[in-house]
Amino acid sequence: MKKLFTTAALLLMSLVFTVPAFAAESDRYIAADIDGHWAQSYIDNFLNADFVKGKYIDADGYTHFDPDGYMTRAEFVVALVQILGLNTDLPGKNFEDVRSGYWYTNQIRIASALGIVNGIDAAHFGVSKKITRAEMATMIVQAFESKQSITFNTGTTQFTDVPQFYATESIEKAYNTGIISGTTATTFSPKNWATRAQVMVVLNRAVMKENTSLPSEAELFDAINRSVKEQVEAINTGPIDNYLTNFTGYELAYHMDAVEEMKDMINNNVQFKAEILSEEQLKVSELSDRLAVVDSTGGKIKVTATYQNSTQEETESLDGRYYLIKVGDIWKIYNEEQ
Repeated sequence: MKKLFTTAALLLMSLVFTVPAFAAESDRYIAADIDGHWAQSYIDNFLNADFVKGKYIDADGYTHFDPDGYMTRAEFVVALVQILGLNTDLPGKNFEDVRSGYWYTNQIRIASALGIVNGIDAAHFGVSKKITRAEMATMIVQAFESKQSITFNTGTTQFTDVPQFYATESIEKAYNTGIISGTTATTFSPKNWATRAQVMVVLNRAVMKENTSLPSEAELFDAINRSVKEQVEAINTGPIDNYLTNFTGYELAYHMDAVEEMKDMINNNVQFKAEILSEEQLKVSELSDRLAVVDSTGGKIKVTATYQNSTQEETESLDGRYYLIKVGDIWKIYNEEQ
């Protein structure tokens, strides 16, 4: 419920109270180089969910994703294992170019042990080799088939540049299931390198196709209602950070920033009160085994701030959208749009 804390800050400004500046933990989730990019919403979604990280952070602290850059085979496998939550204790294949203790070592072991990936030859994985669109389609299909979380559709395609080779069946499955598209209506460009943006789009689509253990509406609505109730209780009776367990990813970072700001205000004798005026009406708009999107309408809150002899209050609509992710057995909010 971002509106509660945003409204509190605005009320303080109207009370001529200086809101302290602080280094925002949530800033690292905001990629500086994807604004207006065709894949922005997909990249944002996975960054916010902690599924992936940016390519690098510059000297000024800004995250860069490099959406049009290419992804290596090692980077792709790390993302794939992380996003699917894959794990096994089985030993993987031995590749001469996979070094021990590197950022990719364990993920390549897991993926090769589960039969999701092979090397570029018997002795080499091709750690630094850019991943092709054919390889991307093959690894994605094999990974989700290994997890048994997607029922893939079979059939042919209209792609004239896809020969009968190792990736043909995977390309057909991914295309007919709505996970991957061609570069044109009749071409797939299997040998082209996959960009980081293309990978994010395809993996977003794949995750949203997982449908073997869907949550009930009640599970999702309970998670949202609990977070709202506990935020109001934290404002009114404290402790101010008592509600943070309802969040993860970007939303957790945002609220950690907000809590630090609120603590500073409270230490300066600002008093807050929050009141729910009307309950939110919730509706599921997107749903998969591990991710869900819930739309909210009709909810309203009133926030009151008192500083010295001045009191201000503001009523705000809670209309917006919640993004939830399943963490273990618990649904948590990883982003809100309000």
